[in-house]
Amino acid sequence: MVDRARSAEQRMDTLLGGAFDSLGNAMARMGRNAVAQTAAAVSVESRVSVSSRRVMGVVLPNVQISVGELSPSFSPGETSQWVDEASLRFRDVLKALAALAETKVSLKRLAMEVKKTIRRVNALEKIALPDFDDSLKYITDVLEGMEREAFFTLKLVKNRLTKRRTESGRR
Repeated sequence: MVDRARSAEQRMDTLLGGAFDSLGNAMARMGRNAVAQTAAAVSVESRVSVSSRRVMGVVLPNVQISVGELSPSFSPGETSQWVDEASLRFRDVLKALAALAETKVSLKRLAMEVKKTIRRVNALEKIALPDFDDSLKYITDVLEGMEREAFFTLKLVKNRLTKRRTESGRR
């Protein structure tokens, strides 16, 4: 998952770099105001749908984005090819952004679950298991003491019985 996140970030950096290069070229050819007016005329239809899936009990998002076809409401003769190039590249950026968001959120949720699990394991190792070990040692010591006491009592009874038999045999 971490490798996927790194790959998605690198892809996003590459796509954003290309998109901004195209935008910069368009601004150099047409000027900032003309590009801003052209951008205001562009309408991009997009739909984002987020569903979820479970992985080992953790709810992870599944992000799908659909970007509609560009329907330019500007005259292609008045613009540079870089405007079209920039708009196509920014569409690709939107798609990559959905993948990056899905991966980042998934990674964050998995990391939170790992932290919770580590806390539980530490609590077991540092608190519960030592308590059980202490309890087990106490119970073992008590049982050994009771066993020694029972053994001593049996020895005492045996000695008394032997003593009575020898006394009754002499008579």
